Amino acid sequence: MFRQHCAICHGPEGEGRTLPDGKVVPNMREGQLKFRTEAEIYKQLSEGGNGMTPFRDQLTKRELDLMTKFIHDELRR
Repeated sequence: MFRQHCAICHGPEGEGRTLPDGKVVPNMREGQLKFRTEAEIYKQLSEGGNGMTPFRDQLTKRELDLMTKFIHDELRR
């Protein structure tokens, strides 16, 4: 799911990048995103914001839960 929905902006390893228009897509492995709680990650995935599209209508609750867990527990190691 990460590769399908997130890697296009955040990179295949969640390393972030700068888009052609100059907008910076955050690194999910380091920096401020590394310290987000599971609830904060879930809310960001579900509701979007700060340039990110919301996924609440594209992913099921179970998929959002799995993605949150993956980002919180695995991606940030």
